[in-house]
Amino acid sequence: MNTPSALFALLVTAVAAPAFAASAAPVLPPALPVVPATTRVTLPPETSWQFHRTDLVSADPDASATSIVNLPFDWSIAGPFDGDAPAKRGGAYLPTGAAQFRKLFIVPDADKDRRIEIQFDGIMSNGEVFINGQSLGKRPYGYTSVHYDLTPYLKYGSGNLNALDVNVDNSIQPLSRYYTGSGIERHVRLVISNPVHVETNGLYVTTPSVTPAKATVHFSTYVTNNSKTDGSFFVEAMVHGADGKMVGPAAKSAPQTIPAGKGASFEQDLTVDNPKLWDLDSPTLYKAMVAVVDNNAKSSGASGMTDARAIDVTSTTIGIRKIEFKPDSGFWLNDKNIKLLGVCLHEDGGLVGEAVPRAVYVERLTALKALGANAIRLAHNPPNPVELDVCDELGLLVMDEMFDNWTVSKPNAEKGYSMFFNDWSLKDLRDAVVRDRNHPSIILWSAGNEIHDTPQEEKARTILWGLVSAFHQYDPSRPVTQALFRPNTSHDYTNGLADMLDVIGTNYRDSELIDAQAAIPTRKIVNTEEKQDRATWLYIRDHKQMAGCFIWAGIDYLGEGLVANRPAGVDDPGGAWPNVSSGSGFLDRTLTPKSSGLERESWWSTKPVVHIVRNSGTRTANVAGGSSVAGTLNDWTPKPDSNYVGATVSVLSNCEEVELFLNGQSLGTKTLPADVAARVWEFTYAPGSLRAVGRNAGKEVAHEELKTAGAPAKVTLTTDRTSVSSSFDDVVFVHATVTDANGIRIPFADNAITFKVSGAGNFVAADNGKADDHTVFSDPTHTAKDGRVLALVRANDSKGKITVTASADGLTTGTLTLDAVPVK
Repeated sequence: MNTPSALFALLVTAVAAPAFAASAAPVLPPALPVVPATTRVTLPPETSWQFHRTDLVSADPDASATSIVNLPFDWSIAGPFDGDAPAKRGGAYLPTGAAQFRKLFIVPDADKDRRIEIQFDGIMSNGEVFINGQSLGKRPYGYTSVHYDLTPYLKYGSGNLNALDVNVDNSIQPLSRYYTGSGIERHVRLVISNPVHVETNGLYVTTPSVTPAKATVHFSTYVTNNSKTDGSFFVEAMVHGADGKMVGPAAKSAPQTIPAGKGASFEQDLTVDNPKLWDLDSPTLYKAMVAVVDNNAKSSGASGMTDARAIDVTSTTIGIRKIEFKPDSGFWLNDKNIKLLGVCLHEDGGLVGEAVPRAVYVERLTALKALGANAIRLAHNPPNPVELDVCDELGLLVMDEMFDNWTVSKPNAEKGYSMFFNDWSLKDLRDAVVRDRNHPSIILWSAGNEIHDTPQEEKARTILWGLVSAFHQYDPSRPVTQALFRPNTSHDYTNGLADMLDVIGTNYRDSELIDAQAAIPTRKIVNTEEKQDRATWLYIRDHKQMAGCFIWAGIDYLGEGLVANRPAGVDDPGGAWPNVSSGSGFLDRTLTPKSSGLERESWWSTKPVVHIVRNSGTRTANVAGGSSVAGTLNDWTPKPDSNYVGATVSVLSNCEEVELFLNGQSLGTKTLPADVAARVWEFTYAPGSLRAVGRNAGKEVAHEELKTAGAPAKVTLTTDRTSVSSSFDDVVFVHATVTDANGIRIPFADNAITFKVSGAGNFVAADNGKADDHTVFSDPTHTAKDGRVLALVRANDSKGKITVTASADGLTTGTLTLDAVPVK
C-alpha cells in the first residue's frame, strides 16, 4: 500500500465533527514545543488518537465511526471471545482485523531547523506509517520497534495540521501459536533534536572489564549529520549514579569531520572506581550519557556537566556487571557461580492483553522472583522494552528470544512469521538487538524456539550462521543460544548446527544435552525449556555443567488453551474451545500461586519456606503440567457436600525438619529428603486448624497455618499499594476474596463479584483466571474462582480519594480507599 486508505478523507472530516455521538470531536491539538538547537526533547504523543476498524465497515455500518483512544492500545482484548474467531487457539479466540490510527499535530515555524522523528515500540501487525499521506515504511513483525524521520514531509505554522497515520492489518490469521493482540500496543515517542544527533539506538555501552575495585565502561556512539553542511564534532561521555552525580571524569573523543548526510562512530572508554555491581540482590543501575559537541563552535562558558557547545545529549541506563558461561560449571555473574532458575513467559499481561502497563510487569515479575526465580526467558519474540526495564530494576536475568518460526510454519501459526522470515529476519534481529543491548539483565540472545527447519540440515545451518553472525555483529558482548527441537532426531549435535551456538540450548531433552556435552566437553549448555517435575529439577540441580533451566511456564497466558483428551504424539493440536488460555503456569492469570508454584518455591528459594497442600477430594485445582503436586489445594476447607474423609497432606518445604499439627496435636516430624520430595502425612480429616512448622538446627524459621472456613459472609478487598496515578503505566491490583466472618477464604466460592470505582479513579479490567470463562475483561462483574477475583484500578485526572467496592449477592460489600497522586 503506497497511500492511506479512503478513510483518510473520512478522518479529516472527523476533525470538525464526530462520526458518531459516543465519540467527542478531538480538540485542535496544541503545537509542539519550540526546541532550541542545543536541546533534545522526547514527547509521548499517546493521547487522543482517532481509531477506526476498517475491517468492520461492510459488516456493520455503525462500526465505521471513528472513536478516540489513548496509546498503548490493544483492540483485540476487548473481545468478544468467539469459538469461530480466525485467530483460533493461538489467539485466544479473540478478534483481530484491520484498523487505522491517526494523530493530528501542529509544528511551529521555529522548529523548521529541527529533526523530528516518530518511534513506535511495536505495531501488531503489518504496521504501515504515513505522514501527510507519504508512506514511511511497513513492518510485518509486530514485535519489532520502528522509527521514521518525519522532517521532510512536515507542514509548519499554526494554520497547518500534520496527520500521522498508522494502518494496522492483523486480519491474516492464524498468525501465532500464542496471543499477539492487535494495534499500537507499546509506547510511542516523538523525538525533536538537532539535525546532527546520536542515531536512534546508536549509543552502545558495554563493561568489558569489571572488578570490585575498577570497571571499564566502553562507549560506542554513532552520530548522524542530517544537516546540509559538513562539520567537525566530538563526543563527550560520562556516567552518573542514582544521585545524578558523575562517577569519575568525563571522557572526550577525538574530533571527526562528518560530511552532510553521513555518519561516524566514536569509541571511548572511561573508568569507574569501586563500582556498585549489578547483581541479583543489588541491581544497581547507572546512567551513561553522551553529548555531541560542535568542535568549531565558540564556547559560551560552563553549562553544567556537558560542554557548552553540545548540540545533542542522550543517555541510556546501564548496569556494571560481568557475565560468563563455562563448560564445566555453567553461568557466572560477577565471578560468582549461579544456577539459572528460570521461567518462560509470553508477553501478554492477562486481563490487559498486549497493551501492558509497567505496573503489571512489576507485579508479575515480583511474584515470580518471590517464588525463587532469578531468570526469565522472554518467549518467543523481542519483548516490550518496558519489561526489560523492570527486569533491570528487579535483578532478573533475561534470555531475549527473536523468533518462534523460521521458514517452516507451525500449527496455529500457518500465516505467521514464516511468511516473512526470508525478507525480514535479519532486519528485525538487528533492530531488536540494537534497541535492547544496553540492558544489563540480558545475558543470552536466542535465535529461535523449536525451529522446524532443522530437519533440512544444510538450509538450517545456513540460516543459523546468518543469525548468529548478525547477533555477534550488533552485540559481541553476549552469547547466542537457540531452543533446539529434538536435536538427536535432527542430528543437530553431530551435523555442526548446535556448535554454531555459543551456548547450546535444548527443550525437554536434559539427558540428551548432558550426553552431548560429555561427547564434546568444551560445549556450554543451558536447558532452554523444561517441564515442572521433580526428576527434571534434580537433573538440573545435580549437573554443575548445566547453566540452569527455564520452566514452562511462569504465568498462565492467553492462547494455547488446554485441549481436552489431547491426542498422543500431537505437539500442537488446534481446537481448545472453550479454553482460551493455558494452564501451565506456576501462577494463574490473577498471579495466585498454584501448588506447583509453591512447590517450586520450596526448591528454589534461599529463604525458609513452608507450604501446605492437600489432596483435592472432588474439587479440581489449577493444574500445571508435570508438577509433583498437580491437583492439590492450598486450603483446609473441603466443599460441604464432598464427603471428604481421608486427608493426604503434603508439606512443601526446604527446612531441615517439618512438624505438622492438627488442632494443636502433633502428627509427627519429618526431615528433608535428599530428593526434595514433599513430606506427606495421611490421616482422617477434621475441621479446624492445620499448621506446619519448619525448623533449622532445631529453631523455628517458618510456618504456615490453614483454617477451615465458616459460612460465606463478605467480600474482602486487599492491595499492596495505597496510591496510584493516571499514567497508563500505573495501575493498582485489587484482590477481592469471598471470606467468612473471620476473613478466611471460601475456596469453593463462585459468587458473581461486581467492582465499582468512584471518586478520582477508574475501573480498568477484571479477571478470575478461569481458562474457560468468556466474560470480557472490561466487564466489572466476574464470577469468583476459588473465591477470588482480581481488578485493576487507575486514577483519573481528578485529585483526591478513590473508592473501590466489590459486591456480591448475600455478602457484605468490601470497600477500599486509594489516593490519586500526580503522574511522576
